[in-house]
Parts: sequence; structure tokens; C-alpha cells
Amino acid sequence: YFAVTGSVAGSNDNSIDGAGMILRRSEAPSRIVSASIPGGIGNFTVQMRKAYTSTGDRQLALYINDIHIADSQTFGGTPGADETVHEFVVNGVNVPGDFVMEIRNIQGGTSNRQVTIDNITWTAYGSGMQFVANPTFDPPAGHYDQAINVSLATTTEGASIYYTTNGSEPTQSSTLYTTPINVSSPMTIMARGYAEGYEPSAVVSAEYGFVVPISNLSELRTQNADNTTVYKVMGDVVLTYQRSSRNQKYVQDHDAAVLIDDTAGVITTNYDIGDAISGLTGKLSMYFETMQFIPTQDPGPATSSNNWIHIPTVTIGDLNADIGVNNYQSRMVYIDGVSFEGASGNYASGENYTISDGTGALTFRTAFAEADYIDTPIHGGTFSVNGLVGHYQETAQITPRSLADF
Repeated sequence: YFAVTGSVAGSNDNSIDGAGMILRRSEAPSRIVSASIPGGIGNFTVQMRKAYTSTGDRQLALYINDIHIADSQTFGGTPGADETVHEFVVNGVNVPGDFVMEIRNIQGGTSNRQVTIDNITWTAYGSGMQFVANPTFDPPAGHYDQAINVSLATTTEGASIYYTTNGSEPTQSSTLYTTPINVSSPMTIMARGYAEGYEPSAVVSAEYGFVVPISNLSELRTQNADNTTVYKVMGDVVLTYQRSSRNQKYVQDHDAAVLIDDTAGVITTNYDIGDAISGLTGKLSMYFETMQFIPTQDPGPATSSNNWIHIPTVTIGDLNADIGVNNYQSRMVYIDGVSFEGASGNYASGENYTISDGTGALTFRTAFAEADYIDTPIHGGTFSVNGLVGHYQETAQITPRSLADF
């Protein structure tokens, strides 16, 4: 999951300064790891840029002796190429003796989020003056419902912080931080600390934006899936199913549903099926015809539990007619009077079977390898079934969650 720049894709070499390294994505993870390096490490810098054109944030992490030290800023999230070169600077690493350095791609999961890295430099342990501790932001970078006041701070006693909001790197000629900064429109704050007898801190930044409030999932499904705009669902949604694979969750309200695809593990709160979740916040993207919700923050504890899930009764004809309409996409539905066409033996994971009900035929997909009906006998005769509706390459599918759905 790495390549030397210029070795693939012809002229699309994504280089910074001649031959560099492309790290592909986080799942592997894509990384480079040094041999043992003598002399210790004081400070660290690497240049990085977006490689290729796929949508989605890029981000690196630094590990020393298998211990996480710091994460870079995120960058390159918008569609298309971006040749901007960024610096990932970590001052005050200060690990003496022999050390092993690792630079790791931490975005994308199984999806490509290629990053070019080049010009890795570091100083020996104990070299030069100490650095001002990097400024911190409170509240942290993110998307908010209303205007906020952002405070800056550093742990270096007597240090002054200078900042900009126009995209330029701060110097001692920039604005001196004295009072919290009011943020009422999208803004990136860049800050740097200075103190007598110290080297300046790294330039650190925090990007602030504001959510687009959405009343419910029906309204959410009408929005632009640009993987950039951050939406906040103001009404409660109810969890209907969840998987460890990609940290996926299916949620719905009375009239619509959406699939949460959380490869980055942003949602850390544990939920049970039937829990109501309030304030779901994130971006929208598309996987073929399927709208996916990419969370940008953890919604926090469930607002209630054991909620009744509204499951509409439909026919196979209804589901086939829903392609391109998407009223039932990712939603729990109930179909009565179905039977398999020519299927026998046991259910196998990842297979497509055909069911019919007199109004048409539909793909019955065993998409959930963890389901308890896998390796059990395929249902014979006529039966009813609950399941989650999927759309793939202009074909409707249904997948039950467990044996209890039959």
C-alpha cells in the first residue's frame, strides 16, 4: 500500500520534490517505518500533499518507538487534484537514545486516501533551544450550531501567541492574541507561539464551520452528497442495525433511513438496536446509488431506548419501482408471501438469491456475514421477511438482519 512517486499512473506522479513516497490508506495501514536510528530525536518535519483526485480528508500520524506522538492537520478533502504542499511539524518530541520512526496514513479505512510524503527531517535529541509549546484551541476545530468564541493557549510560561484568519502563516507582525476570537462564519485560525529564549512553536491551525440544520431523514436525503457540507439532523433517528465492518449503522425515522459509514470510527458511543440518537452530524457521499452518511462527531448517549421501529409493509414491485426514488433505501421493510426461486441447501455469506411474491422478483443478498442464519437451511415454501433495503447498480436488494427477521 505504498509506491514511489512517478512509478505509476504515467505523468500523474503527485510528486513534491522528485521521488517521494505515496501512502495509500489507513486500513493496512499504509506506512513507512525506519530502522533503528541513533542519537535520539528532538523535532520532526515532513512535507505532504494530496495524491490523485479522490474525495476525502488526508492525514498522517507520527509514531516513535511504536508510541503515538502526534497527528497532522487534515487536508485535501475536496474533489479533484490539489498540488498544495503542507508541512507536518512536531516540535519537542524529545526521545533520547536509539529510536524507530513511523509515518502512517490514518485516513480512509478501506478507501484510498493517497498522501505523498517527502523531505523528512529531524533534529537530534537535545539540539538547540527548546521550542514554545504549540498553541491549543478551545473549543477545538469543528462545525458548530452557532457563533463561538475561540480561546488560544500555550503551556510555555510567558509566551505570546500571534494568529491570522486570512490563510497566511502568523509571524510576530500578525495579530497578538489577547481575548477570545469571535467566529461567526467559516474561518481557519492559524497560530504560533513566541517567547524569549525559545524557538517559535510550530504553526498550528483549526478550521471552523457551521452545520446545515436538517429536520429529518427525508429532508436529509434531498441534500447534495458532496462529502463537504456538514449536516446536523435535528430530529431523533432510531438505530435498526449495526456492524463492526466499517463501523456501519442503519438508522431511520418514521419516513426515511440512511446508512452511516464510519470507517474512521468517529462514533465512539455504544448503542443498542432501538436506541434513539439525537444530533447526528456529518457529511453525505454516494456509493453507486447508495447515499452514505459520514459522521464528523460522536452524537453522545442515546436519548431513549427500546423505541418502536416503524417498518412499512411493501411488495417486491414497490421495491423495484423505488430505484432512483429511494424512499426505501437503507430502510427496514416487511414483505409477506415470498418464496425462493431455485435455491436449496444452506445460506452462504455474500451470495445473491432470488425471491418473488407475485409482483416481481428481487435479489435476496446475504450481505451480513455475521448474521445467525448463515450456514443454516434456506427457507422453503412461502414466508414473510423483514429486511434492510439496498440499492446496487440499479438493482434493489433486501438483507435480513437475523433469523428473527423471518
